[in-house]
Amino acid sequence: MSTFLITLKGICHFLPPQIRANTWLQKTGTRLLLQCGALDAVYSARYYQTMVEPYSRRSVGPIARSIENSFHPQSVIDVGCGSGALLVALRKLGIRNSLGLDCSEAALDIARARGLDTRKFDIATDQFLYSAFYDVAISMETAEHLPENSVDNYISLLCSLAPLIVFTAARPGQNGIGHLNEQSPEYWIEKFKSHNLQLDETLVSRWQTDWKAAGVSDFYTRNLMIFRR
Repeated sequence: MSTFLITLKGICHFLPPQIRANTWLQKTGTRLLLQCGALDAVYSARYYQTMVEPYSRRSVGPIARSIENSFHPQSVIDVGCGSGALLVALRKLGIRNSLGLDCSEAALDIARARGLDTRKFDIATDQFLYSAFYDVAISMETAEHLPENSVDNYISLLCSLAPLIVFTAARPGQNGIGHLNEQSPEYWIEKFKSHNLQLDETLVSRWQTDWKAAGVSDFYTRNLMIFRR
């Protein structure tokens, strides 16, 4: 990490808590780090250990069962797979043809230690050059981490990978580390509609009922959208 970034992190550490908690400052700081190429300073091993894994562990089992019970997929791709917890849960249900994409080295290290097939991929800048097509594409709590000017490429990628997409994205006011583009469900529904994918409201409602009963983390349940071609 450059001297500039080390200095920036040190300044943030000594700011009063009420200033560090300011959402605008958090987003500005994150944007600055990402623009400086310090992605791994934002999405570090500590980020996954403290901000991702605790929620994933209580949630991925019911989420995986919903995917298996509703779609019976032979293949899945997780765009923004993070540390791969959901792919592990799907593998336990017999779904072994899977691929995870993520840009964080820390996340990929954890996922690879779990024996998952993963590839480093920056959704905001990279092109997906593989021709594989999957039964289900998954992208959960990823969209809000992307700058708005990369959203159309991101949606196009998802729609090119599978006819079924399981999707969640943070809503305005949810806040979180690296949240750059929190949008309403209607925003995403219109984006997918432009690619001829429609929201399956009936299935969303059924999964949400199941997830609430199973104790899935509430933001996954609240933000759930399922799109079909």
